[in-house]
Amino acid sequence: MYATFLGGSLDERVVAVAVDSGGSLHAAGWTNSSDFPTKNSQHPFYFRTGPSPGGNVFLTKFAPDGRSLVYSTFLGGSYNASANGLALDREGRAILSGFIGGSTTDGSSFPFKNPITSTAPGAFIARLSVTGELQFSTGIAATPGLGIVADSQNNIYFGAFAGASYSIFRISSDLRSLTTITQLSSLLGLSLVQILEGGIPVQTPVIAISATDQLYLLGSASSTMPQLRPMMTLDPGRYGVFLTRMTTSGTPLYSTFLTSALATRSGIAIGPDGAAHIFASTAIPPINPVPLGSSPLYDPFIAKIVDTSDVQLPMISVTFDATAALGSPGLEIAVDGIKFAAPKTLRWAAGTVHNVRVTQTQGSNGLRFLFARWSDGGALSHSIAPTADATYSAFFDTKIAVRTTVQPTGAGTVTVTPPIDSNGYMWLNTEITVRANANSGYSFQRWSGPLAGQP
Repeated sequence: MYATFLGGSLDERVVAVAVDSGGSLHAAGWTNSSDFPTKNSQHPFYFRTGPSPGGNVFLTKFAPDGRSLVYSTFLGGSYNASANGLALDREGRAILSGFIGGSTTDGSSFPFKNPITSTAPGAFIARLSVTGELQFSTGIAATPGLGIVADSQNNIYFGAFAGASYSIFRISSDLRSLTTITQLSSLLGLSLVQILEGGIPVQTPVIAISATDQLYLLGSASSTMPQLRPMMTLDPGRYGVFLTRMTTSGTPLYSTFLTSALATRSGIAIGPDGAAHIFASTAIPPINPVPLGSSPLYDPFIAKIVDTSDVQLPMISVTFDATAALGSPGLEIAVDGIKFAAPKTLRWAAGTVHNVRVTQTQGSNGLRFLFARWSDGGALSHSIAPTADATYSAFFDTKIAVRTTVQPTGAGTVTVTPPIDSNGYMWLNTEITVRANANSGYSFQRWSGPLAGQP
Protein backbone atom coordinates (compact mmCIF):
# COMPACT_ATOMS: atom_id res chain seq x y z
CA MET A 1 0.00 0.00 0.00
CA TYR A 2 1.21 3.50 -0.77
CA ALA A 3 0.01 7.11 -0.99
CA THR A 4 1.85 9.93 -2.69
CA PHE A 5 1.47 13.35 -4.25
CA LEU A 6 1.91 13.84 -7.98
CA GLY A 7 2.49 17.41 -9.14
CA GLY A 8 4.60 20.51 -9.25
CA SER A 9 4.44 24.05 -7.93
CA LEU A 10 1.28 25.07 -9.84
CA ASP A 11 -2.07 23.45 -10.66
CA GLU A 12 -2.64 20.01 -12.09
CA ARG A 13 -5.49 17.51 -12.31
CA VAL A 14 -5.67 13.77 -12.81
CA VAL A 15 -8.62 12.91 -15.10
CA ALA A 16 -8.16 9.15 -15.63
CA VAL A 17 -6.27 6.22 -14.15
CA ALA A 18 -5.64 2.60 -15.18
CA VAL A 19 -3.78 -0.35 -13.63
CA ASP A 20 -1.93 -3.00 -15.66
CA SER A 21 -1.67 -6.72 -14.93
CA GLY A 22 1.60 -6.14 -13.04
CA GLY A 23 0.03 -3.64 -10.64
CA SER A 24 1.50 -0.45 -12.13
CA LEU A 25 -0.76 2.57 -11.83
CA HIS A 26 -1.03 4.89 -14.86
CA ALA A 27 -2.36 8.43 -14.36
CA ALA A 28 -3.27 10.95 -17.06
CA GLY A 29 -4.28 14.58 -16.74
CA TRP A 30 -3.06 18.11 -17.27
CA THR A 31 -0.60 20.37 -15.48
CA ASN A 32 0.52 24.00 -15.48
CA SER A 33 3.71 23.14 -13.58
CA SER A 34 6.98 23.19 -15.51
CA ASP A 35 8.55 21.34 -12.54
CA PHE A 36 6.06 18.48 -12.75
CA PRO A 37 8.01 15.24 -12.08
CA THR A 38 9.10 13.62 -15.35
CA LYS A 39 11.08 10.59 -16.42
CA ASN A 40 11.94 9.77 -20.04
CA SER A 41 9.62 12.58 -21.15
CA GLN A 42 8.76 12.42 -24.84
CA HIS A 43 8.03 16.11 -25.18
CA PRO A 44 9.03 19.40 -23.52
CA PHE A 45 6.81 21.47 -21.27
CA TYR A 46 5.23 24.41 -23.10
CA PHE A 47 4.79 27.76 -21.41
CA ARG A 48 1.59 29.57 -22.44
CA THR A 49 1.70 33.28 -23.14
CA GLY A 50 -1.20 33.59 -25.60
CA PRO A 51 -4.77 34.81 -25.08
CA SER A 52 -5.95 31.35 -23.91
CA PRO A 53 -3.27 29.75 -21.74
CA GLY A 54 -3.82 26.22 -20.49
CA GLY A 55 -2.27 22.99 -19.35
CA ASN A 56 0.15 20.47 -20.74
CA VAL A 57 -1.07 16.87 -20.93
CA PHE A 58 0.87 14.41 -18.77
CA LEU A 59 0.96 10.63 -18.56
CA THR A 60 2.69 9.01 -15.60
CA LYS A 61 3.35 5.32 -14.88
CA PHE A 62 4.28 4.25 -11.35
CA ALA A 63 6.24 1.17 -10.37
CA PRO A 64 4.01 -1.47 -8.71
CA ASP A 65 5.19 -0.49 -5.22
CA GLY A 66 4.56 3.22 -5.91
CA ARG A 67 8.10 4.20 -4.83
CA SER A 68 9.39 5.20 -8.27
CA LEU A 69 8.29 6.21 -11.74
CA VAL A 70 8.59 3.95 -14.78
CA TYR A 71 8.00 7.02 -16.96
CA SER A 72 6.32 10.41 -16.75
CA THR A 73 5.97 12.48 -19.91
CA PHE A 74 4.40 15.65 -21.27
CA LEU A 75 2.27 15.73 -24.42
CA GLY A 76 1.09 19.00 -25.86
CA GLY A 77 1.84 21.88 -28.15
CA SER A 78 2.14 25.61 -28.15
CA TYR A 79 -1.54 25.94 -27.25
CA ASN A 80 -3.90 24.47 -24.69
CA ALA A 81 -4.20 20.66 -24.57
CA SER A 82 -6.15 18.40 -22.24
CA ALA A 83 -6.57 14.68 -21.60
CA ASN A 84 -9.97 13.04 -21.14
CA GLY A 85 -9.45 9.29 -21.50
CA LEU A 86 -6.91 6.57 -20.65
CA ALA A 87 -6.91 2.84 -21.35
CA LEU A 88 -4.41 -0.03 -21.51
CA ASP A 89 -4.44 -2.51 -24.37
CA ARG A 90 -3.82 -6.25 -23.96
CA GLU A 91 -0.05 -5.65 -24.18
CA GLY A 92 -0.16 -3.12 -21.33
CA ARG A 93 0.48 -0.13 -23.59
CA ALA A 94 -1.13 3.15 -22.57
CA ILE A 95 -3.68 4.73 -24.93
CA LEU A 96 -4.52 8.35 -24.30
CA SER A 97 -7.24 10.60 -25.71
CA GLY A 98 -7.76 14.31 -25.37
CA PHE A 99 -8.20 17.65 -27.05
CA ILE A 100 -5.80 20.06 -28.77
CA GLY A 101 -6.96 23.68 -28.72
CA GLY A 102 -5.99 26.72 -30.76
CA SER A 103 -5.85 26.96 -34.55
CA THR A 104 -4.27 24.86 -37.27
CA THR A 105 -1.02 26.79 -36.74
CA ASP A 106 -1.14 26.52 -32.94
CA GLY A 107 -1.64 22.76 -33.06
CA SER A 108 1.32 22.15 -35.36
CA SER A 109 3.73 21.73 -32.43
CA PHE A 110 1.79 18.80 -30.97
CA PRO A 111 4.00 15.68 -31.15
CA PHE A 112 2.24 13.79 -33.94
CA LYS A 113 3.95 10.47 -34.72
CA ASN A 114 2.96 8.24 -37.64
CA PRO A 115 -0.38 10.07 -37.71
CA ILE A 116 -3.40 9.05 -39.72
CA THR A 117 -4.13 12.79 -39.89
CA SER A 118 -2.27 15.66 -38.24
CA THR A 119 -5.43 17.73 -37.76
CA ALA A 120 -5.48 20.40 -35.07
CA PRO A 121 -7.42 21.75 -33.30
CA GLY A 122 -9.52 18.74 -32.42
CA ALA A 123 -9.20 15.37 -30.74
CA PHE A 124 -5.96 13.46 -30.40
CA ILE A 125 -5.22 9.79 -29.78
CA ALA A 126 -1.77 8.58 -28.63
CA ARG A 127 -0.23 5.22 -27.72
CA LEU A 128 2.92 4.74 -25.63
CA SER A 129 4.96 1.59 -25.08
CA VAL A 130 5.18 -0.05 -21.64
CA THR A 131 8.41 1.90 -21.08
CA GLY A 132 6.97 5.24 -22.21
CA GLU A 133 8.14 5.62 -25.81
CA LEU A 134 5.64 7.47 -27.99
CA GLN A 135 4.64 4.95 -30.68
CA PHE A 136 1.72 6.73 -32.29
CA SER A 137 -0.25 9.97 -32.08
CA THR A 138 -2.81 11.38 -34.47
CA GLY A 139 -5.21 14.29 -34.71
CA ILE A 140 -8.90 14.00 -35.59
CA ALA A 141 -11.25 16.76 -36.72
CA ALA A 142 -13.77 16.19 -33.93
CA THR A 143 -14.55 17.11 -30.34
CA PRO A 144 -13.75 14.10 -28.16
CA GLY A 145 -16.21 12.48 -25.79
CA LEU A 146 -15.11 10.89 -22.53
CA GLY A 147 -13.08 7.71 -22.35
CA ILE A 148 -11.22 5.46 -24.72
CA VAL A 149 -11.05 1.64 -24.85
CA ALA A 150 -9.20 -1.18 -26.61
CA ASP A 151 -10.57 -4.60 -27.58
CA SER A 152 -8.91 -8.02 -27.37
CA GLN A 153 -7.24 -7.43 -30.74
CA ASN A 154 -5.85 -4.03 -29.62
CA ASN A 155 -8.20 -2.05 -31.85
CA ILE A 156 -8.95 1.34 -30.27
CA TYR A 157 -12.45 2.82 -29.84
CA PHE A 158 -13.55 6.29 -28.78
CA GLY A 159 -16.52 8.62 -29.15
CA ALA A 160 -16.49 12.15 -30.54
CA PHE A 161 -18.74 14.88 -31.89
CA ALA A 162 -18.07 15.31 -35.61
CA GLY A 163 -20.25 18.20 -36.70
CA ALA A 164 -23.68 17.83 -35.10
CA SER A 165 -23.46 14.04 -34.72
CA TYR A 166 -21.88 11.88 -32.04
CA SER A 167 -20.02 8.91 -33.54
CA ILE A 168 -17.99 5.94 -32.37
CA PHE A 169 -14.62 5.66 -34.14
CA ARG A 170 -12.18 2.76 -34.42
CA ILE A 171 -8.43 2.90 -35.00
CA SER A 172 -7.10 -0.43 -36.27
CA SER A 173 -4.55 -2.34 -34.18
CA ASP A 174 -1.85 -1.58 -36.78
CA LEU A 175 -2.59 2.16 -36.24
CA ARG A 176 -3.05 2.73 -39.97
CA SER A 177 -6.78 3.28 -40.41
CA LEU A 178 -9.55 5.31 -38.80
CA THR A 179 -13.17 4.28 -39.42
CA THR A 180 -16.59 5.28 -38.11
CA ILE A 181 -18.36 2.18 -36.82
CA THR A 182 -21.63 3.97 -36.09
CA GLN A 183 -23.05 7.46 -36.18
CA LEU A 184 -25.45 7.32 -33.27
CA SER A 185 -27.75 10.05 -34.53
CA SER A 186 -28.50 7.93 -37.62
CA LEU A 187 -28.34 4.36 -36.30
CA LEU A 188 -29.87 4.80 -32.86
CA GLY A 189 -31.40 8.23 -33.45
CA LEU A 190 -29.74 9.72 -30.38
CA SER A 191 -30.48 13.40 -29.90
CA LEU A 192 -27.49 13.99 -27.65
CA VAL A 193 -27.48 16.86 -25.22
CA GLN A 194 -24.84 19.57 -25.41
CA ILE A 195 -26.76 22.18 -23.40
CA LEU A 196 -27.07 23.58 -19.92
CA GLU A 197 -29.90 22.52 -17.65
CA GLY A 198 -30.52 25.22 -15.09
CA GLY A 199 -26.98 26.50 -15.63
CA ILE A 200 -25.43 23.09 -14.85
CA PRO A 201 -23.23 21.67 -17.64
CA VAL A 202 -24.25 18.27 -19.00
CA GLN A 203 -21.50 15.72 -19.48
CA THR A 204 -20.83 14.19 -22.89
CA PRO A 205 -21.16 10.39 -23.21
CA VAL A 206 -18.54 8.04 -21.75
CA ILE A 207 -17.49 4.77 -23.42
CA ALA A 208 -16.53 1.38 -21.94
CA ILE A 209 -15.85 -2.16 -23.23
CA SER A 210 -16.41 -5.64 -21.82
CA ALA A 211 -14.02 -8.60 -21.75
CA THR A 212 -16.07 -10.05 -24.63
CA ASP A 213 -15.52 -6.98 -26.81
CA GLN A 214 -18.90 -5.30 -26.49
CA LEU A 215 -19.11 -1.52 -26.30
CA TYR A 216 -21.17 0.44 -23.77
CA LEU A 217 -22.13 4.11 -23.97
CA LEU A 218 -23.52 6.10 -21.04
CA GLY A 219 -24.76 9.66 -21.35
CA SER A 220 -27.73 12.01 -21.65
CA ALA A 221 -30.23 12.13 -24.51
CA SER A 222 -33.68 13.44 -25.39
CA SER A 223 -36.87 11.39 -25.40
CA THR A 224 -36.61 11.02 -29.19
CA MET A 225 -33.82 8.46 -28.74
CA PRO A 226 -35.10 5.13 -30.13
CA GLN A 227 -34.80 2.29 -27.63
CA LEU A 228 -34.14 -1.42 -27.88
CA ARG A 229 -35.54 -3.65 -25.11
CA PRO A 230 -35.93 -0.58 -22.83
CA MET A 231 -36.36 -0.70 -19.07
CA MET A 232 -38.13 2.66 -19.10
CA THR A 233 -39.28 5.32 -21.58
CA LEU A 234 -39.59 9.10 -21.34
CA ASP A 235 -42.46 11.45 -22.00
CA PRO A 236 -42.02 13.63 -25.13
CA GLY A 237 -39.80 16.62 -24.56
CA ARG A 238 -37.96 15.13 -21.57
CA TYR A 239 -34.27 14.28 -21.20
CA GLY A 240 -32.67 11.42 -19.34
CA VAL A 241 -29.65 9.22 -18.74
CA PHE A 242 -29.32 6.42 -21.29
CA LEU A 243 -27.24 3.26 -21.51
CA THR A 244 -26.53 1.64 -24.88
CA ARG A 245 -24.75 -1.64 -25.52
CA MET A 246 -23.49 -2.56 -28.99
CA THR A 247 -21.04 -4.81 -30.80
CA THR A 248 -17.71 -3.44 -32.02
CA SER A 249 -19.22 -3.31 -35.51
CA GLY A 250 -21.94 -0.93 -34.26
CA THR A 251 -24.92 -3.33 -34.04
CA PRO A 252 -27.10 -2.36 -31.05
CA LEU A 253 -27.87 -5.01 -28.41
CA TYR A 254 -29.93 -2.84 -26.07
CA SER A 255 -30.60 0.84 -25.47
CA THR A 256 -32.62 2.17 -22.54
CA PHE A 257 -33.23 5.18 -20.36
CA LEU A 258 -32.40 4.85 -16.66
CA THR A 259 -33.78 8.11 -15.25
CA SER A 260 -35.75 11.13 -16.49
CA ALA A 261 -33.11 13.77 -15.76
CA LEU A 262 -29.85 14.87 -17.32
CA ALA A 263 -26.52 13.71 -15.89
CA THR A 264 -23.90 16.27 -14.90
CA ARG A 265 -21.32 13.58 -14.10
CA SER A 266 -21.28 9.91 -15.01
CA GLY A 267 -19.01 6.89 -15.14
CA ILE A 268 -19.17 3.23 -16.08
CA ALA A 269 -17.24 0.02 -15.41
CA ILE A 270 -17.98 -3.40 -16.88
CA GLY A 271 -17.72 -6.49 -14.69
CA PRO A 272 -16.34 -9.85 -15.88
CA ASP A 273 -19.93 -11.07 -16.34
CA GLY A 274 -20.76 -8.19 -18.69
CA ALA A 275 -22.85 -6.31 -16.12
CA ALA A 276 -22.61 -2.53 -16.41
CA HIS A 277 -21.85 -0.76 -13.12
CA ILE A 278 -22.65 2.94 -13.51
CA PHE A 279 -23.01 6.16 -11.61
CA ALA A 280 -24.60 9.41 -12.72
CA SER A 281 -25.40 12.66 -10.94
CA THR A 282 -29.03 13.64 -11.55
CA ALA A 283 -31.89 15.45 -9.81
CA ILE A 284 -34.38 12.58 -10.25
CA PRO A 285 -33.92 9.06 -8.83
CA PRO A 286 -33.42 6.14 -11.22
CA ILE A 287 -35.86 3.32 -11.88
CA ASN A 288 -36.40 0.87 -9.00
CA PRO A 289 -34.22 2.81 -6.50
CA VAL A 290 -32.86 1.10 -3.40
CA PRO A 291 -33.64 3.45 -0.45
CA LEU A 292 -30.10 4.10 0.77
CA GLY A 293 -30.16 7.87 0.34
CA SER A 294 -32.00 10.81 -1.17
CA SER A 295 -31.38 13.08 -4.15
CA PRO A 296 -32.39 16.69 -3.40
CA LEU A 297 -30.23 18.18 -6.16
CA TYR A 298 -27.85 16.40 -8.52
CA ASP A 299 -26.74 13.60 -6.22
CA PRO A 300 -25.11 10.55 -7.80
CA PHE A 301 -27.03 7.35 -8.23
CA ILE A 302 -25.41 3.93 -8.55
CA ALA A 303 -26.83 1.14 -10.71
CA LYS A 304 -25.96 -2.33 -11.94
CA ILE A 305 -27.46 -3.32 -15.28
CA VAL A 306 -27.43 -7.03 -16.19
CA ASP A 307 -28.34 -8.25 -19.65
CA THR A 308 -28.16 -11.93 -20.48
CA SER A 309 -29.30 -11.80 -24.10
CA ASP A 310 -26.64 -11.34 -26.75
CA VAL A 311 -29.06 -11.83 -29.65
CA GLN A 312 -28.23 -9.35 -32.40
CA LEU A 313 -31.43 -8.15 -34.02
CA PRO A 314 -31.44 -7.88 -37.82
CA MET A 315 -31.58 -4.54 -39.59
CA ILE A 316 -34.90 -3.78 -41.31
CA SER A 317 -36.25 -1.20 -43.77
CA VAL A 318 -39.16 0.96 -42.64
CA THR A 319 -40.95 3.19 -45.14
CA PHE A 320 -43.15 6.17 -44.28
CA ASP A 321 -45.69 7.49 -46.77
CA ALA A 322 -48.43 10.11 -46.84
CA THR A 323 -51.60 9.86 -48.92
CA ALA A 324 -54.21 12.49 -49.76
CA ALA A 325 -56.67 13.22 -52.57
CA LEU A 326 -55.31 15.46 -55.35
CA GLY A 327 -51.81 14.21 -54.51
CA SER A 328 -49.60 14.88 -51.52
CA PRO A 329 -46.50 16.72 -52.72
CA GLY A 330 -44.05 17.28 -49.88
CA LEU A 331 -46.30 16.14 -47.03
CA GLU A 332 -44.12 16.03 -43.94
CA ILE A 333 -43.60 13.20 -41.45
CA ALA A 334 -41.40 13.41 -38.33
CA VAL A 335 -39.54 10.29 -37.16
CA ASP A 336 -37.80 10.54 -33.78
CA GLY A 337 -38.13 14.31 -34.01
CA ILE A 338 -36.49 14.56 -37.45
CA LYS A 339 -38.74 15.82 -40.26
CA PHE A 340 -38.81 14.23 -43.72
CA ALA A 341 -40.80 14.79 -46.90
CA ALA A 342 -42.74 11.59 -47.59
CA PRO A 343 -42.06 9.00 -48.85
CA LYS A 344 -38.94 8.16 -46.79
CA THR A 345 -37.26 4.82 -46.05
CA LEU A 346 -35.05 4.35 -42.96
CA ARG A 347 -32.90 1.45 -41.74
CA TRP A 348 -33.20 0.31 -38.11
CA ALA A 349 -32.46 -2.62 -35.86
CA ALA A 350 -35.55 -4.82 -35.62
CA GLY A 351 -37.56 -4.24 -32.47
CA THR A 352 -36.21 -0.79 -31.65
CA VAL A 353 -38.78 1.72 -30.39
CA HIS A 354 -39.31 4.91 -32.42
CA ASN A 355 -41.70 7.84 -32.38
CA VAL A 356 -43.63 8.92 -35.49
CA ARG A 357 -45.83 11.96 -35.87
CA VAL A 358 -47.26 14.31 -38.45
CA THR A 359 -48.36 17.93 -38.36
CA GLN A 360 -52.14 18.07 -38.04
CA THR A 361 -52.64 20.51 -40.94
CA GLN A 362 -50.37 20.89 -43.96
CA GLY A 363 -50.59 22.22 -47.52
CA SER A 364 -50.37 25.34 -49.66
CA ASN A 365 -51.45 26.80 -53.02
CA GLY A 366 -55.16 26.42 -52.37
CA LEU A 367 -54.95 22.90 -50.91
CA ARG A 368 -55.14 22.01 -47.24
CA PHE A 369 -54.44 18.48 -45.96
CA LEU A 370 -55.78 17.49 -42.54
CA PHE A 371 -54.49 14.38 -40.78
CA ALA A 372 -57.10 11.60 -40.64
CA ARG A 373 -55.36 8.39 -39.48
CA TRP A 374 -52.28 6.19 -39.58
CA SER A 375 -52.39 2.85 -41.35
CA ASP A 376 -51.54 1.09 -38.07
CA GLY A 377 -54.36 2.85 -36.21
CA GLY A 378 -52.00 4.92 -34.07
CA ALA A 379 -52.57 8.45 -32.82
CA LEU A 380 -51.18 11.54 -34.56
CA SER A 381 -47.98 10.98 -32.51
CA HIS A 382 -47.24 7.43 -31.38
CA SER A 383 -44.50 4.84 -30.88
CA ILE A 384 -43.74 1.92 -33.18
CA ALA A 385 -41.43 -1.09 -32.84
CA PRO A 386 -41.42 -3.00 -36.15
CA THR A 387 -39.70 -6.39 -36.19
CA ALA A 388 -39.66 -6.80 -39.98
CA ASP A 389 -39.70 -4.59 -43.07
CA ALA A 390 -42.79 -2.39 -42.83
CA THR A 391 -44.62 0.58 -44.32
CA TYR A 392 -46.54 3.14 -42.29
CA SER A 393 -48.88 5.46 -44.18
CA ALA A 394 -50.43 8.68 -42.91
CA PHE A 395 -53.80 9.42 -44.54
CA PHE A 396 -55.01 12.99 -44.95
CA ASP A 397 -58.38 14.46 -45.90
CA THR A 398 -58.28 17.31 -48.40
CA LYS A 399 -59.82 20.76 -48.35
CA ILE A 400 -59.72 23.22 -51.23
CA ALA A 401 -59.83 26.99 -51.18
CA VAL A 402 -63.08 28.65 -52.32
CA ARG A 403 -62.82 32.37 -52.99
CA THR A 404 -65.65 34.68 -54.03
CA THR A 405 -65.49 38.31 -55.14
CA VAL A 406 -67.97 40.84 -56.43
CA GLN A 407 -67.25 43.38 -59.18
CA PRO A 408 -67.56 46.19 -58.82
CA THR A 409 -66.92 46.20 -55.10
CA GLY A 410 -70.11 46.78 -53.12
CA ALA A 411 -72.42 45.75 -55.98
CA GLY A 412 -73.71 42.75 -54.05
CA THR A 413 -72.84 39.61 -52.15
CA VAL A 414 -72.29 35.93 -52.84
CA THR A 415 -73.80 33.24 -50.63
CA VAL A 416 -72.21 29.77 -50.50
CA THR A 417 -74.16 26.81 -49.10
CA PRO A 418 -72.89 24.94 -47.13
CA PRO A 419 -70.75 27.82 -45.89
CA ILE A 420 -66.98 28.08 -46.41
CA ASP A 421 -64.93 27.68 -43.20
CA SER A 422 -63.31 30.66 -41.49
CA ASN A 423 -60.08 30.12 -43.45
CA GLY A 424 -61.81 30.03 -46.83
CA TYR A 425 -61.70 26.24 -47.36
CA MET A 426 -64.23 23.44 -47.71
CA TRP A 427 -63.97 19.67 -48.03
CA LEU A 428 -63.08 18.29 -51.45
CA ASN A 429 -66.04 16.87 -53.45
CA THR A 430 -68.58 18.77 -51.39
CA GLU A 431 -71.59 19.81 -53.49
CA ILE A 432 -72.21 23.52 -52.99
CA THR A 433 -74.71 26.11 -54.12
CA VAL A 434 -73.62 29.67 -54.85
CA ARG A 435 -76.04 32.57 -55.20
CA ALA A 436 -75.37 36.08 -56.38
CA ASN A 437 -77.30 38.76 -54.49
CA ALA A 438 -77.37 42.14 -56.25
CA ASN A 439 -77.64 45.29 -54.19
CA SER A 440 -80.09 48.03 -55.06
CA GLY A 441 -79.16 49.74 -58.30
CA TYR A 442 -77.27 46.69 -59.64
CA SER A 443 -78.28 43.57 -61.50
CA PHE A 444 -76.49 40.23 -61.89
CA GLN A 445 -74.63 39.93 -65.20
CA ARG A 446 -72.48 36.76 -65.23
CA TRP A 447 -70.06 34.48 -63.38
CA SER A 448 -66.35 34.28 -64.13
CA GLY A 449 -63.75 31.70 -63.13
CA PRO A 450 -64.83 28.04 -62.70
CA LEU A 451 -68.54 29.09 -62.76
CA ALA A 452 -68.29 30.97 -66.06
CA GLY A 453 -71.47 30.44 -68.12
CA GLN A 454 -73.53 29.23 -65.14
CA PRO A 455 -76.81 30.95 -64.20
